[in-house]
Amino acid sequence: MNTEINRHSMKKLRPQEKYHAKTFTDTSMTSSVYWVLLMDPECGNEKGLASNIRTKALDSIQNSNSHLQVKDTANFISLGKSLLTHLKEGEESKWSRMTFFSLREDKLYRVIQKSRTKANENIYSNVIAASIPNIRITNLDKPVIISYNLINQIATKPQCVYWDQSPGQDPRWSTKGCITSEYVPGEKVLCSCNHLTSFALQMIEEKNIHFISNVGCGISFVFLVLTVIFHVSFKNLRKLMTSKILVCLCISLAVSNLIFLVGMQEYATTKPAACKAVAALIHYFLMTSLMWMSVEVLHVCLHAAVISETVQRSFMIRSSILAWGLPMIIVSFTLAINYTNNYIRIEQTCWLSAVPFYTALVAPMGIILIFNVFIFSIDFWYLMMLQTNTTLKLETKRTRILGIVGVFVLFSAAWILAFFSFGETDEVFTFLFAIFNLLQGMFVFFYYCIYTKNTRDVIFSCVHKRKEENTRENDTYNKSSTTRERTDVLIAETIT
Repeated sequence: MNTEINRHSMKKLRPQEKYHAKTFTDTSMTSSVYWVLLMDPECGNEKGLASNIRTKALDSIQNSNSHLQVKDTANFISLGKSLLTHLKEGEESKWSRMTFFSLREDKLYRVIQKSRTKANENIYSNVIAASIPNIRITNLDKPVIISYNLINQIATKPQCVYWDQSPGQDPRWSTKGCITSEYVPGEKVLCSCNHLTSFALQMIEEKNIHFISNVGCGISFVFLVLTVIFHVSFKNLRKLMTSKILVCLCISLAVSNLIFLVGMQEYATTKPAACKAVAALIHYFLMTSLMWMSVEVLHVCLHAAVISETVQRSFMIRSSILAWGLPMIIVSFTLAINYTNNYIRIEQTCWLSAVPFYTALVAPMGIILIFNVFIFSIDFWYLMMLQTNTTLKLETKRTRILGIVGVFVLFSAAWILAFFSFGETDEVFTFLFAIFNLLQGMFVFFYYCIYTKNTRDVIFSCVHKRKEENTRENDTYNKSSTTRERTDVLIAETIT
């Protein structure tokens, strides 16, 4: 769309003030309709001009709102009055012939898009342009502000660029004179540029760092599954309450990793329904993982207090209902309150929007953390009071506490880093998330399958039992062989 604001249409506005040109898609139309709006925000009631690409008619408009507001799907460009200082004497009339462009899915846009220099860099916005015929505007005192809406965008790392057609070099996207002044993931990007030209938003997909994140999740998932298989395979471990809780915790952690690994790919994040499902499932299994950690902490305390076996047997049933059910209630309420906006896509990630992130995740996590600290305090008090001749051995008690502390610290570190990875410094946090998530899976496997006394005893018992079985089989075979030899000798003697 090309809209030229002529002298007649500008007569109601004051060129010495600050004007805004806005472009957006009118979603009420069956096909894309782009508008340009020139505003004077310093008026009590904003007034300006609107142009329709179909009719090319200019209409005077007024905005009764006191603040400059645009539709959610809008992009806009803001021009400061310092622009006038670049007009020579006698050229003021050219201000009224300023031209605005909004280019999308046309021949020129496709040509520009094909000329990008790197395969992993793409233009994810309209090309917005503002120019004055036959005048080159550079080195502005107050920069041109271009705002881009990021709703439904899937790429990461925004970068403000302009179309550089400098003599002596091939046309290309360049960042010279443009900076990213504000970035709100999943919402908007503000670009500041000191010249007039064609502007766009370039998104760089960090494929390598996402590959590292996927590898970390995959390896962690494998170790967690191996831990479940190990504790389910041995009868002596299956009947232990500690192993039952650990299996539930590992299942929850493993499913979280699996959903993150499979659900954060482009084929899922580009579909709104699938993206909401992925975000809700990750939310649910993160909450269940925290709940099962609390169950283990509470069970250590109950075991230390030597609670009756009847209470111990009912503990698992009650814990299962609470650990699997409470997160389900939280997620269901989050979906029911605002199905459309509570689970959204932020860059390439499906996740909670700002308000439910704090109310439905951070707040419950804080409550669980306070609960765990309180129970840990009781556990450590029992640990200090514990005598060597009590039913619960001191070594076992210390091992269980250290184990759950290790899992909780690694889990918290990994997913806190995952939350931070949604921002501009996502490379560092994503890498650290991959490392801590990998360490979490490895820690669970080696600590609970190799290091702890219960598992070592089971392994040694199985090895010893297998040796005894082999010994008995060998003895039986030897006895059988000896009996056959004696029988053969007797038969031979009888024949002779």
